[in-house]
Formats: sequence, C-alpha cells, structure tokens
Amino acid sequence: MAETSKPQSLSDMICPMRGKEMRKVCHTCPLWTKIVGKDPQSEKLIEQWDCAWAILPLLLIENSQMQRQTGAAVETFRNETVKSNAQTVAAFAMALRENTVVMGQALSSIAAAAGNLKGIEHAPNDHSR
Repeated sequence: MAETSKPQSLSDMICPMRGKEMRKVCHTCPLWTKIVGKDPQSEKLIEQWDCAWAILPLLLIENSQMQRQTGAAVETFRNETVKSNAQTVAAFAMALRENTVVMGQALSSIAAAAGNLKGIEHAPNDHSR
C-alpha cells in the first residue's frame, strides 16, 4: 500500500512539540493530518492539512453538536414512547371497565339463576372417596 506524501506546512509558526518552524517539521510528524468535512461553525466544506492538536477544538465543537442532536433525538423518542404508553394504558383501562360491566352482568345472571334453583334438590356430593 503506497503512502501519499504529506504536504509541508506554510506556517512560520514554531511547532510547540519540536521547537522548530512548522514548515520544516510538520510533514514528518504523525500528528500532521488531513481533515475533510464541514466546518461545524460555518458549514463550509473544508479539506486541509493541519496539526491534530490545532484541529482538536474544531473536532470538539463538532462532537458537542452531534451530542446535542443525539440528545434531542432521544428526547423526541422518549416523548413519543410516553405518549404511546399513555394511549395503551387508556385502552387497557377502557377494556377493563367494559369487562367489569360484562362480568357484573354475568354474575347477576348467575345469581338470578341460582335463586331459581333453590327449590330443586341436589344429590349430595361425597368428597371422601
């Protein structure tokens, strides 16, 4: 696998790690990195070589934006889940009320039928067998 050569820095600034001019040392440093993407502050497309230490604040800003977006998505999902659960509980409560009415009617019918059977003699149950 062929490695592409890194371009030299055009900066006259001094590298804080090596103490030399950046244009003389950056292209040999493993922290000299190509970054491609969108600037999180201006949304403009960027493609540049820079020191990983120098682009760290930019990456931290991007990371913070992604965390806020993730937090907002999780909150939206939570709100929809709570709403759905409330609807489910309401549906179960309605079904329970309807079943309670039906059961009450059934018990009344059974009690009425039992009252009609009072005059009929039943065979004794022998549970001792």
